[in-house]
Amino acid sequence: MLVVRKGTMKIKPKKTALTISNLPLSLDPSSIRVKGLSLTGTMIEGIDIEKVSHQVPIKPVQELLDKFEDLKRELELINNEINFIDNRLGNNKKLEEKFMQDFSRYYSRGKVSLDQFSSLRNQLKDEYKDLSNQKIAFNKQIKKIKREIEILELDIENKNISQKPDDYSLSVFLHIPSDDKLDKFQLEFSYVVSGASWKPMYDFRADTKKGEIIVDYFGMVTQRTGEDWNNVELTLSTASPSIITTIPVIHPWYLDKYTPHLQPKGRPTANLRMSKAMKKMGTPPPAPAAEAFMDIEDEEAAPEPQEAKTLSAMIEDAGEAQIFAIPKKETILSEKKPH
Repeated sequence: MLVVRKGTMKIKPKKTALTISNLPLSLDPSSIRVKGLSLTGTMIEGIDIEKVSHQVPIKPVQELLDKFEDLKRELELINNEINFIDNRLGNNKKLEEKFMQDFSRYYSRGKVSLDQFSSLRNQLKDEYKDLSNQKIAFNKQIKKIKREIEILELDIENKNISQKPDDYSLSVFLHIPSDDKLDKFQLEFSYVVSGASWKPMYDFRADTKKGEIIVDYFGMVTQRTGEDWNNVELTLSTASPSIITTIPVIHPWYLDKYTPHLQPKGRPTANLRMSKAMKKMGTPPPAPAAEAFMDIEDEEAAPEPQEAKTLSAMIEDAGEAQIFAIPKKETILSEKKPH
């Protein structure tokens, strides 16, 4: 697809450079052509095309990813500690319940005294309390680490979102011979981009009264060049800007109006049988419905509405190709959807 851009600007005397940024990466640098119109004899000395990278340096992003992985590993270790504490708390509780069940039996046999019972029970309670406090502290750490992970995820995501795709920047070097006058310079440059195409669509309609076939021909445009075409003048061509073409061989399409099948001969219809019976009786058959209204005067004919005209492209024959100039400006977004 050939893209043509135009712009008018005021430039200062002597040497200067015009820079056009954000050109799509899909353009072919070797296809760029530049020309201009000047009031003071401004000359184009040369052009330079440069690929511009907008990617965030790898090192800062990698540091964030490394920190993110460290926090995840730390979170996993703390969760393992909490699982270990939960097991010890469960064992502590079971041991206390068993000790309470067996105390009376051991006490009656003189195997344990009240002081020993109180000491052991206090020891279990202290251990349970200590384990519970450790679990609370670990849960606080988990909340803190999760908050840090969320912040890191947003930071990484924002860096990825803020990354603009790479593009091209075009510099046009000008020389103005006048020393004291501004020049109103009109710049025009063109380039070929990939990722844009169009395909023809046909709509055939038959007018049986006039014996004509009406053919509507329109194009569906799709472009994924990396830049939106907003309010642009669009021209479609059957030629390729980079391929030498020859006149193609056109294979004809043979069209005809639809002819219904004739009804095969068979038994006579009810109307035909009635007409034959009335003929035998000497009664003329009833007249067709259309003839019953022949004596009625025609009313004054109202003016017929005219068919609305369709906005069509201007067609230019360019030898081996056809060029279609769209009569109004169009907006074609860079997406998969055809327009």
